[in-house]
Amino acid sequence: MRYIEKKVLIMTFVVLGLYFSSANVVADPVVENISTDPTSPAPLSTITVTADINGEDISSVNLTVSECDETVCFIYNTYPMSKSESGDWVAKATLHDDSGRSTHIKYGFDVIDGGVIYPLTDSTWRVDLAAENGDQNGNGGDGNSTPGFEIIYFLIAVSIGLLLHRNKRSR
Repeated sequence: MRYIEKKVLIMTFVVLGLYFSSANVVADPVVENISTDPTSPAPLSTITVTADINGEDISSVNLTVSECDETVCFIYNTYPMSKSESGDWVAKATLHDDSGRSTHIKYGFDVIDGGVIYPLTDSTWRVDLAAENGDQNGNGGDGNSTPGFEIIYFLIAVSIGLLLHRNKRSR
């Protein structure tokens, strides 16, 4: 009788071992090699985000972009990504904050893999925005970073005019 119980116990372990070794293990998608173009975008600009996302059966990816200041994120948008010929996922996103409050953007990904949505926003990535001054961001500035610089020319012209006017009176 003990011999039969040992056989049953051994067979149970063998069957369970075969069952667990043949079960499919599905790994969560992994995001690698992320890049943004431009690397330090200006407010109200359009950026291109490229990411290498690996998974079992990825059917679609959405890019989530939040525009933030140092304490809070106040603009949140979602953009669908498309798969490029090189296998990377690419999306163009337009920044919308025209108030000047945004100092950086945070972005993450929602990956649909095998019908399951994996929000990869818990480890968001941060990109600092470029400062708005002159031609650095292409917003049409004249390149002068000193506001009111033209007033100096006006004051010089008024001073010369007053000196010339005073000299004419004294004659």
